[in-house]
Amino acid sequence: LDVALKNISEEQDYTILGQVIGQLELSKSYLNKIYGANHTYVKSMALKLEQLAWNGTVHNSGNNMRRWFDAYITVTSTQDSLDNLHNLLTGNKVIDGLVINQDLRWDIIKQLSRFQYANAENIIAKELESDSSDTGLKSAIQAEVIVPNKVTKASWLAKIQDSNTDMPFSKLRSAMTELYTSDQGDLAELTAEERINSLVAID
Repeated sequence: LDVALKNISEEQDYTILGQVIGQLELSKSYLNKIYGANHTYVKSMALKLEQLAWNGTVHNSGNNMRRWFDAYITVTSTQDSLDNLHNLLTGNKVIDGLVINQDLRWDIIKQLSRFQYANAENIIAKELESDSSDTGLKSAIQAEVIVPNKVTKASWLAKIQDSNTDMPFSKLRSAMTELYTSDQGDLAELTAEERINSLVAID
């Protein structure tokens, strides 16, 4: 990780850049699962990735800028960077050359919800008013599911496991992908036994 962090800023090849960023993000996910997101080394590495991705965003252009910004959304967890994302979402901050399209708006909102940003529920509801497309609805579900709240998790788990649900599978699948992120191991453990025990019946 240290070698990659030291050298990746110089990489300009779009494909290689994407591969290395992807491995860095995956490594962060593994660190979360192995040590927990609050481990000193994991927090230090997360901050380095956050700063690296932001610097990559503001010092690049075109596709490479977008690639770095995607990474910035994915690895952001500190209050300052979450504030930064919120300002970009609302238009209070602008980066020359970066267009915050609808997909990016939902990605930002999902990350804000993941770390319980202030008024995240209202932000989701407001965005749904302007984007009630099928993609928007699925994104809103993900943003709701990802919040680190055991009541919310239990509610969505019940919907996923309900064989009589009238919710389309495509939407349930959207919920499944964000039910337990790598930094939510404690929440995942709360329902692990229940989920394992239900597999045979669901199958």
